[in-house]
Amino acid sequence: MAIDETKLKIKGRQVFVWAAIDADTRELPAVYASYYRSSINTIIFLKKVLDTCVGTPVVLVDGGPWYPWALNRMGIRWLHITFGYRNVIERFFRTMKEERTRRFYNNLPSDRLDNLESFLNLFMVWCNHLRRHQGLGGVPVEVMLS
Repeated sequence: MAIDETKLKIKGRQVFVWAAIDADTRELPAVYASYYRSSINTIIFLKKVLDTCVGTPVVLVDGGPWYPWALNRMGIRWLHITFGYRNVIERFFRTMKEERTRRFYNNLPSDRLDNLESFLNLFMVWCNHLRRHQGLGGVPVEVMLS
């Protein structure tokens, strides 16, 4: 499971969008939005991710200093990887920014964090159930079931 975060703006205010993606199936189990990027936010996000998982996945992270303490505190095995399997999360963020939020100049028109999370949840459904992935040859949910 690769996790990462990126920056967007809501009415000019910087927010962080967190996402997890299964590196094999390309399924997105969870997304989260916060005004801060800290170990506490990491724990909140990881709880959302773990609620969707059977068992405890090995988590792939970049060099963000907010990850090690949170992952160790929760007893989750993790690896620091900058390329390879983690590329899928970077690709997701690129798709999200280029294909969807670009229309808002990556500055979403709502001033509420819960509206951003609603958008992210709908985007997650689109990615998991409707969007064909070239590398998979289909939609993530269909590939998982076959």
